[in-house]
Amino acid sequence: MSVSPREQALRRAKTLKRLAEELDAVRALKLFDTTSALRALDELELRGDTWDQLRVFLRFVASIPSKEPYFPRVRRVDMVSNYLLFASFAASLASLIMVAVLHNGVVSYLMIIAALLLLNVAYILKLYVFAKLRSAYASRLDEIKDGEALLKKAVDHVLAKMRGELRKAGATPSSVTLVMYFSDYSQVRVVGKRRGRYKLALK
Repeated sequence: MSVSPREQALRRAKTLKRLAEELDAVRALKLFDTTSALRALDELELRGDTWDQLRVFLRFVASIPSKEPYFPRVRRVDMVSNYLLFASFAASLASLIMVAVLHNGVVSYLMIIAALLLLNVAYILKLYVFAKLRSAYASRLDEIKDGEALLKKAVDHVLAKMRGELRKAGATPSSVTLVMYFSDYSQVRVVGKRRGRYKLALK
């Protein structure tokens, strides 16, 4: 089924909006997983010096944990926590089946306890992984901050492209709002602020 030019423009505008918010979060040191942003750059086929520099920077941010000597252990712990979360879900489901089908209350009760224990252990392991990742990023904070000017420039370019796509789709750019940590972009105006983030509208 073919997609109309209007729908294509709206899809690109949506992807650009997500990219702008993610780059802003990286700039604010609130987001370090740059996988989604890199995928959006490729999906939008953005080319040129600014975008090439941005890709290099985002890949650098993404690679920081892997440069730490404890990274293999952290990755294993994260994998174990994922297995435990799945096992917890399976145990919860099994307990429901025990009650609904087999009417076995004792076994069901034991399964629920097991599910809760597995869930708690999984979350403790997730906290360990999170702490280690934060530590890795904290050790390279100055290098991450060096990319702030590039991120700001890239967000301004993304917002300009987003405005263009909205106009192609016949939408009013000023009707679109974004939630961001910074408000110093040339393409937006502040319409609200809550919990340290700005609600911004395209000018």
